[in-house]
Amino acid sequence: MNKKFLILLTLTFYIIISSSTFAFSDVDGHWAEKVINDAKQSNIVNGYTDDIFMPDRIYD
Repeated sequence: MNKKFLILLTLTFYIIISSSTFAFSDVDGHWAEKVINDAKQSNIVNGYTDDIFMPDRIYD
């Protein structure tokens, strides 16, 4: 394989994988979806281990 092609393929794969890890699976359509996902991308919030955030959860 061409070395430049292999580098391009590796970078493309990395971008696809890393961009998909930034969104929580349970905030699609939520009014604060963009803010929540931006906070995750900036490492301000982590959510739960199964990649959910529970944006409407009420704590006692």
